[in-house]
Amino acid sequence: MVQLGLGVTFLVLSLTGLVSCWAVCIAFARATGSRWAVYTYLFGSTVLQLAFSLGAVWKMDTYRMPKGFCTTQTLLISISTYIVTGVCAAFTLATNNTIKRPKYWSNPNLSGSTLQWKNYYIFPTVVFPAGATIVYTTVVLKLGASGPSRDMHCDAVNPLWVRLLGYAGLPLLLAIPSLLLSVYSLIKTIRITKHIKRSRSDEMECMPRRSRMPPEPTSAISRIWNSGCRWGPHASNDEMRMPPRHKFVSTRDSASSDLPDFAQARPPSVPQLQPDFSAVVCRDSDSTHNTVDCTDSDRDDVSSLVWAAPDVMIQSTPEADPDDNTLPEKDAESSFTNIDDSDDEDMFGTKRMRSVSSAMPVTRKRRHPPEFLPPAVWRILIFQITFSLVAILAAVSPVIELCLGWDQPSALGTQSFALVLVAWGPAIVFLPLPAVRQNLMFWRR
Repeated sequence: MVQLGLGVTFLVLSLTGLVSCWAVCIAFARATGSRWAVYTYLFGSTVLQLAFSLGAVWKMDTYRMPKGFCTTQTLLISISTYIVTGVCAAFTLATNNTIKRPKYWSNPNLSGSTLQWKNYYIFPTVVFPAGATIVYTTVVLKLGASGPSRDMHCDAVNPLWVRLLGYAGLPLLLAIPSLLLSVYSLIKTIRITKHIKRSRSDEMECMPRRSRMPPEPTSAISRIWNSGCRWGPHASNDEMRMPPRHKFVSTRDSASSDLPDFAQARPPSVPQLQPDFSAVVCRDSDSTHNTVDCTDSDRDDVSSLVWAAPDVMIQSTPEADPDDNTLPEKDAESSFTNIDDSDDEDMFGTKRMRSVSSAMPVTRKRRHPPEFLPPAVWRILIFQITFSLVAILAAVSPVIELCLGWDQPSALGTQSFALVLVAWGPAIVFLPLPAVRQNLMFWRR
């Protein structure tokens, strides 16, 4: 009675798990665009669950099952285990190739490209299952090892060590390396994710601050500047060289004149691009543009006062390396010439101008940190770790029973739980993905 109750329970879990496996695997394949790996796993899981569930015809009593069915069930359970183990090994190789190249994580098609077929996947998905099937089938048929057991399905029981060539042994050749590589990939992904978070946090903290304009000057030089000078018409776009300065020696006659003497205006010329400074021109009351200079002699004589435009020096920070992923230590700013308000003699060129920070920003070219690993790839990584543990779980009871020298398998071993987890694994791992749930809601499409 207990055997029948356990059989019915595991039968229901197996069939419902198979239905959920079909639904979730198809939805995941549509969401990621990768079908070969998902459908291969689905095929192996279907063969495994059907081989187990067909025992319900004989009420899960292995002693009632015919010899031919018992041998077939024994072979199919192990062969399907080879198939799903090989697919998960291919998952491991695929995710490892993706994780070790974080600069491609921003690719919107990364989830689908991760599981794209590569020629070396033929070993875990074709060569290994085919080779293991040949070895196991030969040994089982030659030794007649298959037969009824106290478990809910037929197994290789005579001798028990033959199970090590089936689901309890050979899959570990791929499951254990896959588990180790998956754990390594998981640790590496966590480290890269933490680094990306720190980089984004530093980028937000080191964003260029808004520059402030210097205070409005109040000295005499500022009044002359505001009333008589302006930036040249090409100052915003073009830069040109200032003409050479001309010195005028004031005389007593010029001092008594009503208007100041200006140098003769030069004919207009084409502006020349210069990287050193921007042009500054002056205007008089007649709106004629002349560039003049003066000496510091006769400074007190108003008639000889001729204002000279100060040289404007702009210093730009060097352009950032496009491959530089580090953030700048200082804000990228430029410099411009400021006039010292404490001494009006600066307007006559007797003192050197000093440079201070300007409000003119210089844009630095940064390379943004890479994006986080897509959720679908995260789920594949979790799935392959989970399945590797399930494959190891399936081998626990057979190995213990062999070490203890038992003649018959236990009535309920770890392999029975592993069989159910193979069916429910995709639903447990992939169903939380929004894209999978959206594909499952076919009535909303």
